[in-house]
Amino acid sequence: QVTIFFKKDDKNIVLAHLGPGDILGEYTFSTISLCSASAITQTEVQLRCLESSAADGWQDSYPGLYEKLIDFCLKSGKVDEILRNKKLEKRRYVRHAATGKVRAAMLTKDGEKSELVFNGGLSDISQSGTCFSIHCSKKATARSLLAQQMSLLITGEQDQKAMTLSLVGKVVRVSFHLYNDFSVHTQFAQVQTEDVVRKFWV
Repeated sequence: QVTIFFKKDDKNIVLAHLGPGDILGEYTFSTISLCSASAITQTEVQLRCLESSAADGWQDSYPGLYEKLIDFCLKSGKVDEILRNKKLEKRRYVRHAATGKVRAAMLTKDGEKSELVFNGGLSDISQSGTCFSIHCSKKATARSLLAQQMSLLITGEQDQKAMTLSLVGKVVRVSFHLYNDFSVHTQFAQVQTEDVVRKFWV
């Protein structure tokens, strides 16, 4: 038996107990993210592990297999569904659909902008974070963004007036879509006021 729990307000909240035949970590095949839940064994457990990197060459060698695996995981997996049903999202601030462009530069350990830069479209924004879409030819590069600090320049236009917002964010989730498209979810280093982000709302 495996117990899935979620840490909230310094307390461990039990979400579910998994048993024989259940899937754990299914979201890693469609999403690159920091773990939203933890697991601990209550009894002796036998596991079969498949790393997401194993699927990197499937598109050429086994066309369609990756999509079938994703479909199976979405239908059979439990953890993401449990988190949604129990409404235990960590977000304190509501994200709103947004429009604009994002220029994201990865920062070095010294806080300097590196040469790795992504240009994408703004998807949504809140006072504490944002999500934007990018196109990346290598999944390994997208995977390397997780937990990285990025300099974000968000631009847009409202009533024919240019809008800009410059800040630093940490990548907490990277969602994979077809055709090398990804959604990058970031958490701002500092919470913004509602007036600052409202101008980008749709």
